[in-house]
Amino acid sequence: MRRRLAVILASDVAGYSRLVAADEESTVARFAKLKRVFGELVTGFHGRIFNTAGDAILAEFDSATEAVRCAIEIQDSVRARNIAFPESQRILFRIGIAIGDVLVQEEDGDLLGDGVNVAARLQTLAQPGGICVSNEVYSHVGRNLSCTVTDLGDQSLKNIPYPVHAFQIDIAGANPALQPPAVAIPVVPAAGLILPTADLRAVPEPSHHVNAKPSGSRTTLAVAGVAAVMLTSAAAGWFLNSGGQNSSSIPVPTPPVVEAPKAPAAPTPVVVATPQAPKPAQPTPLPRPPAVAVPPVPPVVTQIPPAPPPQIQPTPPQAPAIVVPPPPQVAIQIPPAPAQPVADPAGASPVDPRIAPFVEALRPYNMPVRYGRPEKIVSDYLGFADTKIFLVAPDLGFWRTRGSSGPLEANRDRALEGCQITFGAPCLVLAIGENLLASDNPFRQTRQSMPRVTYSGTFNPAMVPVLSQNIREGIDFKDYPTLNRPKAMVIHPSNRMVISFGDTTDDAEKRALEVCQRQGQPADGPCFTYARDNLVVLPLRRTSASGTETAPAGPRPVTQETLIAEFRKFAVSQSALTLERWASSYITAVAPKSLFVAEGRGIWYSPAWNTLRESEEMGAARCQIVHGKACQLLARNMEIVPDDAFGRKPLVEVPNVAYAGPFDRSKIPSVTSVVINRLDIAGYADLRGYKAMALHPYGRLHVGTGTDQTEAEAKALEACNTQRANAATDGPCFTYALGEDVVLPQRRTFAR
Repeated sequence: MRRRLAVILASDVAGYSRLVAADEESTVARFAKLKRVFGELVTGFHGRIFNTAGDAILAEFDSATEAVRCAIEIQDSVRARNIAFPESQRILFRIGIAIGDVLVQEEDGDLLGDGVNVAARLQTLAQPGGICVSNEVYSHVGRNLSCTVTDLGDQSLKNIPYPVHAFQIDIAGANPALQPPAVAIPVVPAAGLILPTADLRAVPEPSHHVNAKPSGSRTTLAVAGVAAVMLTSAAAGWFLNSGGQNSSSIPVPTPPVVEAPKAPAAPTPVVVATPQAPKPAQPTPLPRPPAVAVPPVPPVVTQIPPAPPPQIQPTPPQAPAIVVPPPPQVAIQIPPAPAQPVADPAGASPVDPRIAPFVEALRPYNMPVRYGRPEKIVSDYLGFADTKIFLVAPDLGFWRTRGSSGPLEANRDRALEGCQITFGAPCLVLAIGENLLASDNPFRQTRQSMPRVTYSGTFNPAMVPVLSQNIREGIDFKDYPTLNRPKAMVIHPSNRMVISFGDTTDDAEKRALEVCQRQGQPADGPCFTYARDNLVVLPLRRTSASGTETAPAGPRPVTQETLIAEFRKFAVSQSALTLERWASSYITAVAPKSLFVAEGRGIWYSPAWNTLRESEEMGAARCQIVHGKACQLLARNMEIVPDDAFGRKPLVEVPNVAYAGPFDRSKIPSVTSVVINRLDIAGYADLRGYKAMALHPYGRLHVGTGTDQTEAEAKALEACNTQRANAATDGPCFTYALGEDVVLPQRRTFAR
């Protein structure tokens, strides 16, 4: 056996014996379904279930953040499935999470040791439907939580010879009636003390990935809410970009940290309430019960004064711009959805049964973590009473339109155009109104590249995208092609248009862009030049005039400082020591090399290939396999790749990683031609009987056969995992094919 550091998640079902005694058949069947959901979520957050017994489930993660996010998703998913049952029949998990040293049993991968024991004891402190974490876990993820946290103080746990400081994460669905008395104290992030700890991940060759993993540090007790960011436009649409601003784009003064004094006797639990950004109107929400002040700790509330509204500078009189205001929104009265929010019996916030199906539909598209929880995104959308459309740009963001009048097909196409202009990539339609499109609907199944967005050539009014019929019927729009003077037309994806004139075309373009940007908020994203004179230039994605833009700065050199700054920008949350180690590993790696980042998850670098192109192709595929989402190219050799207008790096999607269909040897990603042409791989298609193929991101392939499909899969994975140089750092193998079908997108790491 060997030792390593791991994040352990332990769970069991509250009152499982009582539920079985009341209705054994139904309880066992429902628990089996929830257990499958549990396993899928653990795998989706890069974890592994290593032991189960009765209603108890034990899982391990490399990252404390991923473990806590997974636990929250599990509780949300279970809560949604419990809505149809009375309170006495609900299956509720209690979850405990701890970081600790564990022993790994090589024969079956089971884990033993202090970390497992502490996690198992912490789950007994959690409320049904709740989560309890150790201080070490909270020090990693506390400031990233957008929910209330209760400090339980030091706890004496059974068979644990030392006190364990615990925190309870209070999410919707836990029973507040069972919560201890608490005092609500708003706090803001405080500087933390970072303590160096043992390295959790070595750096393997020839390709390397680093997950967002716990660094073993402890921080001062402070939480900052990660609010879902919604950026609205003046008319038909809005989008979310990487700006990370709130919906009003008005800075809010940071309140001082208010620390709660400790009671002289037993510690009084302290609820740490996360400040939230202003929210759009919701349909008649039911408020949560207020916290109860308990002596001797009086409640301390810090008032945050509202920021003054932004000052919009008037357009200079010398800029002869024709500003075409957006048309007024036309609200179309539609009947309310039949499903109404259901109040939680325990008195928590209402649970809208419409949310869960939307969240499940949104999950495969990997929304960047900066947008907040999917439940918040969906809840905001469902709160709009007028006509609306929900679209996604996979791995990039989402786009929502509302208040559009006219034929549904025209509104849908305009929404697709706005989404594609915003993200620079074709989009999918997820829902129209409150109706999710069927999974086989062409508009949800296939990205729709809109021809008017990619058109370039002579100005043609019929080929201008996004704009509503009201704007198209305006005299300024109709006369634009006939105006014989230097001119430019600028559009914004949310149905704004500005036409301007000047002494030169560059001058006209500059003025039009300035006016267009002033019409919205900075967080709305840039306006784009549609035409210079009568030449359409939208595909060039110009956000500044030729005569005014500075020369491209070019790639910046790779240094320790520039890499660490880039890691932080892409929400790779780790200690300074860990980020320094990652940067040093890439800097000292052999060229040709490339570096990729999976936003919010980790990095991957690919050194020592024959050519830079080969390094990028292999690095992109392997990063996407490891992190479960397309990655962004961060650096080539010793140069940082420049950002685009939205502050993003180039997103490199590898279609073969997402491929699911009949086995085709030419579609296997991340492997070299030597492996592809190996006899066992070349002969896989002709192999008869039960068979399976396993793939490791480093480019290893193994074939297994057996008396049934499960045995074949188990043998392929075992052969693949056995060849890992270090199981703790290399990560798991994935099932690539079962029989004749490719299943890599399922991210299967064990036979089932």
